Amino acid sequence: MKRSIYVFMAIFFVSWMVNAGVLSITSPTAGVGFCTGDTVNIVWHETPKDHADVKIRLFDHTVTTQILPINNSTPNDGSYNWIIPTNIPPGQYVIRVRTLDNQETDDSGIFTISNCAPPPGSIDVTKPTLNFPVNLGGTCPIEWNSTGTVAGPLKVGLFNSTGSTFIRSINNNVATNGSLNWTLPNDVNSGIYKIKVQTQDESITGVSEVFKVMMQFAPVGTMQAQMLPSPDLKISIIPIPESPAINQNTYVKFKVENLGKATPVPFKLRVYMGQTKTDQWTITDLKPGRSRYMSKKLNPRGVGYIAWTVTVDEDKFTKDSDRTNNTAVFKMIVRGPDLKITQIHTPDYKKTIQQKCKIRVTIKNVGHADSGKFEVDCNWHTCPLIAQGRKYKVCEQGLKIGESITFEFTHRYACLGMKYPDIDVNKNRTILEEDYSNNHGSTAFHLSGENIVGKDVPRTKNY
Repeated sequence: MKRSIYVFMAIFFVSWMVNAGVLSITSPTAGVGFCTGDTVNIVWHETPKDHADVKIRLFDHTVTTQILPINNSTPNDGSYNWIIPTNIPPGQYVIRVRTLDNQETDDSGIFTISNCAPPPGSIDVTKPTLNFPVNLGGTCPIEWNSTGTVAGPLKVGLFNSTGSTFIRSINNNVATNGSLNWTLPNDVNSGIYKIKVQTQDESITGVSEVFKVMMQFAPVGTMQAQMLPSPDLKISIIPIPESPAINQNTYVKFKVENLGKATPVPFKLRVYMGQTKTDQWTITDLKPGRSRYMSKKLNPRGVGYIAWTVTVDEDKFTKDSDRTNNTAVFKMIVRGPDLKITQIHTPDYKKTIQQKCKIRVTIKNVGHADSGKFEVDCNWHTCPLIAQGRKYKVCEQGLKIGESITFEFTHRYACLGMKYPDIDVNKNRTILEEDYSNNHGSTAFHLSGENIVGKDVPRTKNY
């Protein structure tokens, strides 16, 4: 009778090992970022493919709290497009794909969801051009165009040379994109002016270059002599490390130059991470041929790609002869630790019931930054689904780059047969890593006992 039971159990274990599959998520990957309203392409594969449907869930980055069920049952075809709801709070998240019978599951890397604001509206006044001369009673061409969200109708006005003092209204009801020819009244004093095109509440403003109002048209040579010199602001970035490590202080410098021949009015230098403004400075009295340096300390808290943009005088309050050099972009790839299970050593000799089984696990930091404190879990199973116990070890000091550490786990089994320990490092993802796909390992070994068939039959060894 006992022999029949053992045969049945052996058949069950072999059948389970043949039919058991592995489910793995390949997208989204760790460190990517999305905006609410974006479409996330969730990609997974099951080997072998033996389940018809799967369910998909959104969890917080600790994988302890379910945020929402993305789909309770979808075909196991390896791909699903999910549109991120607009009410998802900004933060870090994980997607879990699991078969409906809960036999197979996998979690994606930690990714970020942000409430990305729509691009700000702007108005660009393209005419009058720099130092365009207009005679009193003559015609001044005005042209403008809008981008982003700009509420019309707009209003057009005449301002002094710095754009700070209102002189007179030109038209209070124009389209968001358009042009008009304005005949200058004779009561406008000769001098230097600017045109402003604004929303009614003046929340969005476009400013022209300076133009000159004269008493009468002058000969070409005289007119050129009266052309005003202008500044030319240029922003550039001092080279920085392309791949700083997470939580590593990195300094970046911005260089602002005035390549022109005039001193501009005070202007602003702004720094953006993505579309979020992080810093702003006001720069005054930048004389021709002079430079100014601004320094910013970066301490990246996440792993992955980051794009930064720096601008000068983006609101066009100063007359700048060349605006093509008023923006600069720099990009970083933030590197982090990467904990990898490099070796699992299982018992390779005969064991009997209640003897200690020892497993040695080696972890190495193959990443680009030192790790912090992390945990290594060993889950003991008598078969892939039947838990026998769990033990864990903590690496308090963490691992430096390239450093390894070996842990030993012991366990007493109460039955014979195949055993299936699972090993997980940083399972709760308390530290941010570059790659979580190498944080799990599993193995199997066999526990053998004495098999006494009869008195005169010698013992046989099973390994």
